[in-house]
Amino acid sequence: MQILKRLLRPLAQVWRRTIEMKAGIFMAQAVCGDRKEKSCMAELAPTVSNVREWRADFPISQSAFKKRIFEGNELFELFVDQQAICYGWVARHGVRIGVLHDLQFKVPDKAFYIWDCATSPAFQGHGHFQQLLKAILASHESGTTALVAVDSKNYASRAALRKAGFQPVFSYFSIRIFGAVVWSGVVEEGKLKKAQPRFDQLNTGLEIG
Repeated sequence: MQILKRLLRPLAQVWRRTIEMKAGIFMAQAVCGDRKEKSCMAELAPTVSNVREWRADFPISQSAFKKRIFEGNELFELFVDQQAICYGWVARHGVRIGVLHDLQFKVPDKAFYIWDCATSPAFQGHGHFQQLLKAILASHESGTTALVAVDSKNYASRAALRKAGFQPVFSYFSIRIFGAVVWSGVVEEGKLKKAQPRFDQLNTGLEIG
């Protein structure tokens, strides 16, 4: 059996390079809703910082960092004992964001989009990502909507998002063959639709979240 697996491994790699299918879940949450708690007053938690300057330990280059900031993105970091162990980017309304393959959308008015998040491996599984999410939500005005897209196989992030109050809006997928997208779809309320038109609708004033 082990010999067979070794023989089939190159074929599996070729297959993955030839046909690629990825799927995710688009989620949303209304920030604070009608509640008037202190956490809804755009105050950032003391363990979380809105980072405006590039550092050498960032996973992206200085030019890429500046480009993201220029395009209307913000970086939030969670610190433990003065060490940055978790981060997430936030795109403000009007920013155009890529989701999967060639799928993209413009962040609607009164909304923001959380993306490119990560936690240091040594600190994973301790709820830090959930803490970061809650801090980001608390730093935005009541009545806005937080949006996020998560890989369907990223069970840890999905769990953290649910605990932070995010609810699924629709599922999406994209199939790419030899590097070319052949179909992208959305499954919503049991119905299959083309994906890009559904993402375009996010900016037409339809309710989300």
